[in-house]
Amino acid sequence: MLKDVPGLRVSAVIAVDAGGSCEQIPLAANLGGMDEFEVQLSDVVLFELPTFEAAQAFRVRLRSRWPGWSHDDDQVWLFAAELGAEVDDLALLLREAQELLAELGVPAVVFVLDGRSYILDRSEPVYEPTEKQAA
Repeated sequence: MLKDVPGLRVSAVIAVDAGGSCEQIPLAANLGGMDEFEVQLSDVVLFELPTFEAAQAFRVRLRSRWPGWSHDDDQVWLFAAELGAEVDDLALLLREAQELLAELGVPAVVFVLDGRSYILDRSEPVYEPTEKQAA
């Protein structure tokens, strides 16, 4: 978990559901010690992934569009994506990550942006009306 990353300060997480609504959830943890690292993350989205397989899927699917780095450990798999200059780059990254989470069957992951932690839920399938339903 992100609380296990040395120096990362987390006072609350923001839960973001597939519909885009947010809820702040306070945490008891306040980890410290890596101020230089935090400054470097201002244009980076850091995902905490539950398995090596999920980290590998993120690398394969997202790395060509979003450069960054990955870190594998026994207890946590981190995937960092550097945001580009496009105005909607963050939205595109998060939507792509939600779709990938849905494909992997992962309900949600924590991600960090600008020193704040958020929970990203997987995307919900879009149901389109069939001819029978539309009639």
